[in-house]
Amino acid sequence: MHGVFSNPKYRLMNEDVIACDVINPDLIDTEFESIGGLEAIKQALYELVILSF
Repeated sequence: MHGVFSNPKYRLMNEDVIACDVINPDLIDTEFESIGGLEAIKQALYELVILSF
């Protein structure tokens, strides 16, 4: 890597920014079945996030 991305301090700052937006899955008490509508979005999330693990 070259430029600012090779700087460890820069990477750590970006990781902190991302970490602020990450939600612990254990704290989510809503299930897909509880969400009305948005079937295409729920299916895309399921395929991209749930199935990837």
